[in-house]
Amino acid sequence: MNHNPGMGEDMVLLLGATIFLLLALPCAHAESGVYDIEAFGAVPDNGTLEASLANGRAVAGAVAAASSWNRGGRANGTVAVRSAYTIIPNGSLDHVFGVTLSLTGSLNAWPGAVAEWPLSPSGPERRFAVLQFFNATGVTITGGGVIVGNGYRWWELSLAGAPLARPNLISFYRCVDVTVEAVTLLNSPKYYVRFDDILGGLIQDVTIHTDTTAQRSLLRAHGKLSRRGVPLFPLNTDGIDVSGRHVMVRRCNVTNYDDALCAKPLDETGFSGPCTSNVTFEDSVIYEGVGASVGSVPPSATVRCIDGVTFRRLRFHNPIKMIYVKPNPNETADASVRGVISNVVYEDLHATGAQWWSVWVSTQQQDQPGRNGTNTGCSFFYPLPGTSCPLDPHVPVTNLTLRNILSEDAVFSPGVLRCSPAGPCTGWRWDNVTVTTRSGYPTGSNFVCEGLVDYSFTNVSAPCIGPPSQ
Repeated sequence: MNHNPGMGEDMVLLLGATIFLLLALPCAHAESGVYDIEAFGAVPDNGTLEASLANGRAVAGAVAAASSWNRGGRANGTVAVRSAYTIIPNGSLDHVFGVTLSLTGSLNAWPGAVAEWPLSPSGPERRFAVLQFFNATGVTITGGGVIVGNGYRWWELSLAGAPLARPNLISFYRCVDVTVEAVTLLNSPKYYVRFDDILGGLIQDVTIHTDTTAQRSLLRAHGKLSRRGVPLFPLNTDGIDVSGRHVMVRRCNVTNYDDALCAKPLDETGFSGPCTSNVTFEDSVIYEGVGASVGSVPPSATVRCIDGVTFRRLRFHNPIKMIYVKPNPNETADASVRGVISNVVYEDLHATGAQWWSVWVSTQQQDQPGRNGTNTGCSFFYPLPGTSCPLDPHVPVTNLTLRNILSEDAVFSPGVLRCSPAGPCTGWRWDNVTVTTRSGYPTGSNFVCEGLVDYSFTNVSAPCIGPPSQ
């Protein structure tokens, strides 16, 4: 037998090197805790269905690996997204611990058939977000990159009456100490950032942009745009929605046609607490949206609750509304249910060119897609003649503070402030509130007021008048 020891050693070395590379591939840079999604099969610059599914799997795999790195007692593992990737999510990223998703490239939602987008296990009313986390701790999304929602086809189908669940761009559910910062979010099918039942969170330096020109064209084609170009059928493209405790939102720019910055309620079943509280929105700019919003809050047996929210140092350019507080009617026959909106502060707000009401505190004006007929009954045109807006005593708005509020060159009258006389609003303290109006239509330079008790208005430019008889 011809035995060559040198050849055998070479083969052993080659085999060993091959095994090492194969083992190292799915955990590239594991020694530093950095996991590039391409090491997990991501395919850049490829918009096919196959590549989009592979990219969703790659993000999930890299996040799982980064989370395992952190559980070794080290600093956050990092998921690197460096190029442009079309994506269909591989479900929810659950029980993640200590991960930084460094988005320096882009994630582009699959622009093809909506049927390919996966439904969540919670039922057909929801689809997975592009990035969705559940029961996660210490997750940060950052990096200066972009998430593109390609929402146009979703909006079009909703306006056509399709009973369609639409995905968000970023969703966190029942998470602790999470951050979204320094990213740009474009044309979401539905919400842009949803913090749902969060204990400790930060959203900062985020730019949200909706192609409102495209939305106007769609709305006009479906008869859902007023003669003045105001949307009558918002497409639920909320900017930043927060329910939870100890959350800060700051230095964000939002362009959309729905709630721009919004506090949502918790209830007695909440993971982070029974009420949304200690939530602050500050130092941000809003273009065209439905303003700084609270709610909606319908009454319930588990007591939906917002108690302790502050909006401060905000600027609004041509908003549909500036301040929007939304108690909703009882959805059941149970008269014992209730809800809470209390201790809400708006201070140092400045708006120019409000397109509808500068301030609305009353039942939500609601005519939205996918609601299956459960609208509030409050006309978008209230208090114009022939319109109505029902009140409910189960969710009074208490301890509402406005300080240093200026709305200049508003198109219509200052606003609507209405509570049920059977469950009046109390403890309002307003100081230095000014609204100037171009037309004084339909109620002059006055607020329409009803059901306000124990309130103090100091240096408020618009007096109260009663609601018009219909």
